[in-house]
Amino acid sequence: MGPILRGVERAGGPDRAAQRLEDSVATIKGVGAYRARALKALGVETVEDLLHFFPRRYERPGQMTPLGNLRIGDHVTVLGTVASSSARTTRDQKRQVVTATVVDGHGGEVDLTFFCPRPHHAKSALARLSPGAQGLFTGIVSEYGGRLQLTHPATNMFLGMPGEIEQAKIDHDAPIPIYPASSKVPSWLIQAAIASVLPDFEGGMSDPLPQDIVILEGIPSLHQAMEWIHRPKTDDDWKRARYRFLFEEAFTAQVALARRRVETAAMRAKSRPLLPVDQAERSVLAAFDSRLEFDLTADQKLAGQVIAAHLSETSPMQRLLQGDVGSGKTVVALRAMLQVVDAGGQAALLAPTEVLAQQHFQTLCRILGPLRATPGEPAELLDLPPPASEAPAEEPSPPAVSPSEHPDDAAEPDGADAHHSARPDSADGHQGPAPVNIRLLTRSLGAAARRETLADLASGRAGIVIGTHALLSEPVDFADLGLVVIDEQHRFGVEQRDVLRTRGTRPPHVLVMTATPIPRSIAMTVFGELEQVTLHQMPGNRQPVATHVVHGSRPAWVERVWQRVAEEAEAGQGVFIVCPRIDANDDPPAGDDADSTAIDPDAGGPATGTAAGGRAGGAWKPHAAPGKTAAAARPLATVEEVAGWLRADERFARLRVETIHGRQPAEVKERTMQEFATGVIDLLVATTVIEVGVDIARATLMVVLDADRFGLAQLHQLRGRVGRGSEPGTCLLVSNAPPDSLAMRRLEAIARTADGFELAKLDLDLRHEGDILGAAQSGEGRTLRLLRVTRDEVLIGKARAMAWDLVAGDPRLLAHPILADYLARRLSAREDYLERT
Repeated sequence: MGPILRGVERAGGPDRAAQRLEDSVATIKGVGAYRARALKALGVETVEDLLHFFPRRYERPGQMTPLGNLRIGDHVTVLGTVASSSARTTRDQKRQVVTATVVDGHGGEVDLTFFCPRPHHAKSALARLSPGAQGLFTGIVSEYGGRLQLTHPATNMFLGMPGEIEQAKIDHDAPIPIYPASSKVPSWLIQAAIASVLPDFEGGMSDPLPQDIVILEGIPSLHQAMEWIHRPKTDDDWKRARYRFLFEEAFTAQVALARRRVETAAMRAKSRPLLPVDQAERSVLAAFDSRLEFDLTADQKLAGQVIAAHLSETSPMQRLLQGDVGSGKTVVALRAMLQVVDAGGQAALLAPTEVLAQQHFQTLCRILGPLRATPGEPAELLDLPPPASEAPAEEPSPPAVSPSEHPDDAAEPDGADAHHSARPDSADGHQGPAPVNIRLLTRSLGAAARRETLADLASGRAGIVIGTHALLSEPVDFADLGLVVIDEQHRFGVEQRDVLRTRGTRPPHVLVMTATPIPRSIAMTVFGELEQVTLHQMPGNRQPVATHVVHGSRPAWVERVWQRVAEEAEAGQGVFIVCPRIDANDDPPAGDDADSTAIDPDAGGPATGTAAGGRAGGAWKPHAAPGKTAAAARPLATVEEVAGWLRADERFARLRVETIHGRQPAEVKERTMQEFATGVIDLLVATTVIEVGVDIARATLMVVLDADRFGLAQLHQLRGRVGRGSEPGTCLLVSNAPPDSLAMRRLEAIARTADGFELAKLDLDLRHEGDILGAAQSGEGRTLRLLRVTRDEVLIGKARAMAWDLVAGDPRLLAHPILADYLARRLSAREDYLERT
């Protein structure tokens, strides 16, 4: 049952089909340049794209409806004869309206109305709707001028062939494909365009799936599946066709991944095996373990063994270390870095902010103590005042920030430890391990210190470097880079994460840490390209964090939030208040401490779809919520405004309110965090500069204003900043998002679960997996059209086994030229990304 737009002349043969696949959709009769531009916005540029533009769903046409029984609002299909037709020009002289009256010979009638943008469209419509012509017409019944009408109905006109009407009634029972469409390109036009080109490819479509696999899986051929998915006769037709294309997507992606893995393993240099040092007296890692003030969890030990074994191999490690906030990921990564140093290599840790980079640096320096070499950098490198005394590292001065039992994402400033340079000897007189030269590289580093750090990395004197985006932008050369650790992958793009892999003489091992994997990483683990190790256990000292959504449209709820803030602070607990902006004119700054709040780093765009810099939300003041004020008139909460409001409110008169954000100098941020940790500051108003790496034991309450502006990964990280001491934590998410919106669904999801991996799966369902063979970290990339990782994991596993068997026996696909050509045409541009995380 096609619309009034009919197909082009049929051309046959395989050569014609191969040529037409590359044609622009603008060459299809009835599409043209205007509609081709609209189709391009839907991701359809060529005829091949069009054929692979599958229906979103299928509708049942229902029973044929007599014209005398039509009711307004019903979706109907009617059989009738054109009694009359005419055309008129609209008042603005831009379009013509073709109207036809259809009768059924039993007294029933209905008008058909078509709006034609061009005169020749109207002429063609009138020719087909000439009086006496018969057809089937499908659409929604409406009323105009007191008469029933169908506007732009799908139309199947009969040509007078024997048995045509009877066959049309049979075809009427077939499912109706409904395509993803736009106002400029309706579903019926897409259906018509596909119907006009599909006959050209009968018997001439080259199937990328090997014939033996098609037979083994019992799936239809490519042409049969294409016919069934676009023009099904029964529901079973389109279901079988959809399964075939699901399998094709999974199989071809797996072949590309497997081929790339085999080819690159043969072509490029191997990673140097970084074997653990057996002699404990020579091992920095063993000395590090002996200085830990806590026992590793069973998960940490197992993860360490798995990572250590892979570091000992020549194949470059690509591993995701996943664990909830506070599960101890950082200590696992530090132990891996020390194994690399023991083996004579270098390790780099990439952190998203200066605060976190400094705290990682301080953690390692404090725990290593006398095992750390003194490279000669001044005390201000740590953004700390010089130590009051050179106390021995075995008796460190008390840290300003209260330590947690497991230093997952945090550390305690300790000037004495950071500058102690003793070289320990073992009890039996044997010399201990060589001290480790650890360097810090951030954009706020002085020029002289930066030059010295870069020189130490190039010469090999520095074994470990901890840095921010400066590691990516500076001309950093390594003598022997063996391991790259990336902390919180969602704060870095695919291209950024890949930069350090090119800085060494050999491909380094890569370990990515995250509490909430980005959708693309989950897809890569399912596809088998990114190996995963997970920390399920939590240290015994971690307290639960209760998360609640506060609707900004309810002033009583908002009022209670601020009452709770006052109560918690008066009781001596620390309170974080997080805002999406620094001030009213703020755009999130780029760089080491980018306050990526209005822009969700997972999605590469605003967290809720509202344009960055938009003026939605802002329902954080109790008196701002009532009334009919539009949400768009309320600006987003800013650090400066909220801090000023708190200082002016009498409820907080006895409390000290301070701010922290990415524009402040590093020493100001460090001092603020120390004062907040020791109780000098009661309320800390912040941006997401505190998202990772902050470990304040006294912090028990966090309020996130305009919470819908943050990504799921950000919110999960943020709430992990409270409840790190002996008291449980609470996180209140204040939002003015509509109750039934996607943004509110995301907030309610994070309130329901504290499992970061479950949140990541939810994020994947909501935002899709991105381009598994490209750079997009989320969204509906063109690699996967139908396949969904969370739904089709079993199918993907089956396809992986078949793909790896095929590639193992024929890595260059010499016996499968059609499959090789398919991958070259559709996937080659993405293959450089196959092994990136």
